[in-house]
Order: sequence, then C-alpha cells, then structure tokens
Amino acid sequence: MHLVFNELALSDMPQDNAEAKRIMDGFISCYGAIMKSGLRFSRSIKTDRNLNEIDLNGNFPIAQWRNRTDKDTALAFKAICNRQIVYDLSEDEVELECEHGTGKGLLCAYINGEVAISLASDVFWESFHIDSILRDIANDCDQQVRVPNISKEGHINENYEQIRSVFFDEALEYQTAGQLLTDLGSLFPYLLFHNAAIGQLETRVEAQHVPAIARKLFELNEYFSNWADGPFDPNKFKTKISPESQATLKKYKKQHTFSYAGSDVVVSYHLRYTGNIAGRIYFHPDHKTRKGLICSLTTKLQSVSF
Repeated sequence: MHLVFNELALSDMPQDNAEAKRIMDGFISCYGAIMKSGLRFSRSIKTDRNLNEIDLNGNFPIAQWRNRTDKDTALAFKAICNRQIVYDLSEDEVELECEHGTGKGLLCAYINGEVAISLASDVFWESFHIDSILRDIANDCDQQVRVPNISKEGHINENYEQIRSVFFDEALEYQTAGQLLTDLGSLFPYLLFHNAAIGQLETRVEAQHVPAIARKLFELNEYFSNWADGPFDPNKFKTKISPESQATLKKYKKQHTFSYAGSDVVVSYHLRYTGNIAGRIYFHPDHKTRKGLICSLTTKLQSVSF
C-alpha cells in the first residue's frame, strides 16, 4: 500500500519561511516514523507533482528548503524523491471535496483504499480522518466519505490498529501483474476471469496499479463468497459500486458485451481505481454459479457523458 501526497495542504503553508521549514522538516520526520512503524507501506509516495519541484509557500522553493535544513533530513527527502510515483490523475467523472478544496491526492487515496500523507500546515490537516464529499458527476450524486490521513508522528501510535485494518495483507504481497496472474485461482475462488481480463493482466496492467486492483478483487471475492441466495446487492460492498446508465448500455451495448461459456453477458457494474488511468474493474454477477465474472481491468469502457 502506498502513502499518497495530499497537495491541498501546500495551499495552507505559512508565508513565514522559518515556520514553513519547520513544517517540511516535520513531514520528513513523520514519513520516517511511518517507515519504522512496522506498517507495511511502500517506501514510494504517490504524488500528482514532482516533490523535488514544489514551492512551499509561493516564495520558498523546495531547493531553498534543502539548503536550509540539516544534511540527514535533506538526504531523506532525496530518497523520497528518488522513489516517488508521479501520477497524472485522469479525468474520471468523480471528484473529492473537503473544507479546504478539491483534492487529487485525497481522491486517489480514497478510491484506491490507501492513506494520505499531509504537511501539518493547518489544524485541519492534523486530523487523522479528512471528512469529504465524493461527487459522482456522471450519476449526479454525492456520498459522505472519510479519508485516513497521517500528518504527525502521533497519528501512528494513536491509530495503529485502525491503520492496520486498512490493509488486505495478501493483496500487499502482489506488486506485478505476473505475480497476480500466477495465483488468480487460489486467491479468488469465487471469481471467474474472462480471457479479456487475463490478456490485460498479461500485457496492459501497469505495476503501479496492481495493489489497487488486487484490493478490489479481494473485495469482490469476499462478497461473492457470501452470496448464497437472493438477488445481487451492490449496497453490501464496502466500496461504492457503480452501474452504467441505461443510455450507455443502449448506445454502447457492443462495447459492454462479453462472450463467456457460450453466452453473451452485458456488464454494467464496476469498481473504480485511479492513477495514470481512470481505472475500472467491470464484472457481472453470475446467478447460476453465484460467482463474479471479471470482464475488464483497465480503462473505462465507452459511456455516455451527460
């Protein structure tokens, strides 16, 4: 699992450079404490911008901060920059808004089931939970959500068990699509994989998206392992499950149709993940087998945008 840089906290940095330096030093110290905590975070921070090029308050470039801070802190920051994963968050018909603005990092953390890391630039960011509104623009609906957020070392001990509960330990073992492919059958006995999804894992799924995909597949497998009777119920998922609109399924039926076991199925339900692509996991609840048919794992299929 990755920490995701919350870029919104930059807008709250004080104009006093000495205070901005103290906050940035604290950010590096907090990151170091997380890495030493035993929590199984990747050392690579996801970010929508190159951390080595940020400006701390509009008049305090990060290069100046590096020259003013101590050598160990500067070296620790260099190591973070060398490992950072800079993503270009795709337009995805969904956004996440909190009291301090609309955030790309917070959205990425929430959608992928990860944890935000913030500069402690305002008391608002000193909360372990950032209460936000997830706006589904395509379906014109809002949802109240909470994003786990670490901005100070105290968050680690105070919320250790809660942070651990965010992890699907098995999912964290998989860092490449090839690793996931090898164990699909044993990991997800209640899921069926269409050849199209297998092909995507073989050639199209980027390593940076594998942990998020694995987490979503574990969630799907958990639901279908308990689906013994009754209709499919998307409201029983931890993550919001979105169906396609009837207009989309009418206009782009061919693109949403997959042949499996001698029959054609039209997929509507999907889970989101995000990063360099507007990621989608399209699946079909098979009432005969009581399993989930996974049809596509990469970008969203064609849809009608209102």
